Amino acid sequence: MPQKLVCKALLTSKGDHLNGLNSSFEFLDQPFEYWNDSDCGKSVAQYYTRISQKDPTYGLFTPFEHPSLTLDIEADHYSLFQLIVQSSHVTFDIEPLQSIAGDVRKEMIDFPHSENKIEDWFYVRQPGNYPDFSRNRNPFTPEHREELLAACSSSVYEYAQRNDAQIDCAERLFPMNILQKATASGSLRTWLRLLDVNSRPHNSHEMQSLIQLIADEVSKWTPQIYSWWSNNYRSQQSISF
Repeated sequence: MPQKLVCKALLTSKGDHLNGLNSSFEFLDQPFEYWNDSDCGKSVAQYYTRISQKDPTYGLFTPFEHPSLTLDIEADHYSLFQLIVQSSHVTFDIEPLQSIAGDVRKEMIDFPHSENKIEDWFYVRQPGNYPDFSRNRNPFTPEHREELLAACSSSVYEYAQRNDAQIDCAERLFPMNILQKATASGSLRTWLRLLDVNSRPHNSHEMQSLIQLIADEVSKWTPQIYSWWSNNYRSQQSISF
């Protein structure tokens, strides 16, 4: 019940000084275990909406630090690397490339008749028109896709030729679109901060897709608070600092 926790922390921090907004917290006379998470989320959103802070200070959003969300993520190595660089307050544990390389070799070389395909290990775009950093769309053809898949397959076979003494160097043979898993944990505030930083349309298609998947999970986790934030503060980085 993350929104209950945010609400409780907010009420604790304000004490009796809720700026006359006690009507938003009609459930205060009930024990905490009976508070409804959706009602708490609505009350928190109403509170922050009514105080109308155009330039919020750091302390205003400290209640958002208490609830924590853990996500299992799978993405291409490059997008995951970008995500980690931009998420200094989110804790990541990532799948070792050596482990991935061993699995790829086992499936693609040792068991060539496996049902797994090269697409199961490497991310390659589907054909289409994709925007660049200037928002100009450029075609990505079926031929482009086949070329990249062939390059990925070639890297697997080249890796398989290395012996154990060369294993660390061999990992570098894989292109950065190899799929990698991660477990990531952070507070509500840190996830909103991450979404905030990535709300502008300057990211790659892959990064935007990854950010949208994270946004969907945060929205399901704290629907009322997320809706308030998305409608009022997204792209402003007000909650970030």
